[in-house]
Amino acid sequence: MDTQPFTPPERQFSVEQLARLLEITSEVDCECPNHLSRIVDGLLAFEEYSAGCESRNAEDQALHALLYRETAKARAIMEAALVELVRFEKIEL
Repeated sequence: MDTQPFTPPERQFSVEQLARLLEITSEVDCECPNHLSRIVDGLLAFEEYSAGCESRNAEDQALHALLYRETAKARAIMEAALVELVRFEKIEL
């Protein structure tokens, strides 16, 4: 497993902005902002959790580091999708 230092991608949304997106109601039957913000929020929570998760040994520590890195990458991908959705829907945060 990779043990290189990792800098997570910069966050695109604050906690307040994600909360705002959770509250948006649409004129059409589309809850994409709600669902995507919930996904990003969940990924953020697991990213933070896995960064500080207790490890029993070096292998366990390497696994938690992998989970942290991959979750941060997934969060960045979903944030990019949410950025595009916010632009498309002209949502002001």
